[in-house]
Amino acid sequence: MSKSLKAPLNVAANLQSILEKHKEWLEGNPEGEIAALSFAALSGADLCGAELIGANLDGANLIGANLNEAYLGEAALSGANLSGAYLGDADLRFADLSGANLGDADLRGADLSSANLRGAKLINANLIGAYLSGAALSDANLRDTDLSDADLRGADLSSANLGDADLRGAGLRGANLRGANLRGANLDGAYLGDANLIGAAIDYISLKEETDKWEGADLREVELYKDGRALSAKESAPLIAQLLREKGISALVSQTEIPGPGPRI
Repeated sequence: MSKSLKAPLNVAANLQSILEKHKEWLEGNPEGEIAALSFAALSGADLCGAELIGANLDGANLIGANLNEAYLGEAALSGANLSGAYLGDADLRFADLSGANLGDADLRGADLSSANLRGAKLINANLIGAYLSGAALSDANLRDTDLSDADLRGADLSSANLGDADLRGAGLRGANLRGANLRGANLDGAYLGDANLIGAAIDYISLKEETDKWEGADLREVELYKDGRALSAKESAPLIAQLLREKGISALVSQTEIPGPGPRI
């Protein structure tokens, strides 16, 4: 059974040793030890390129830390404070970031595929070109977050707050946006085909522009905001149906699917 190295009070003085022991553990060395850095004080730490796959960083203070190109796949970061941290091109696949604070963090190009970000705070974070396919982001706060050109295919964004987020060019095919707030979000060039948007809050103007982005989406019970007023689902449905029908877009607006133009020959 592998040993687990508990985070000492003075982490900074022992950090290099902890990283070395963790690397040995990753390599299968019986002398290696899993890095247990839960609640460790690592604010501003330089962990650029660090190998922390499977490490325990639950509740750690990583404010402003440099984790660019770090390997954090399957790492435990639940409740960690990563506000203002640098995570550009970091590998966070399957990592547990539930309830973590990533406000103002730089995650450009980071790989968060299948990561757990339930309830995470990502306000004003930079996720340009990030990979979030299959990620769990339910109840996450992504207000003012830059997700332009991000890959969110199949991601779970149910009840997430995406108000005023930048989603230009983002791929959201098959994503679950049930009950999500998309008010004020920039959806120019985004694709939401086959996405679940039941009960989501959407600006009328976003739906009206580039209508083909909604192909195959489930838009039942959507709450439209038009001219500064929230429309009921009953009011929204005929407006949505009319917009999509005019463009020949197939989507589910009520219990009856709006048919598209038919198969292309």
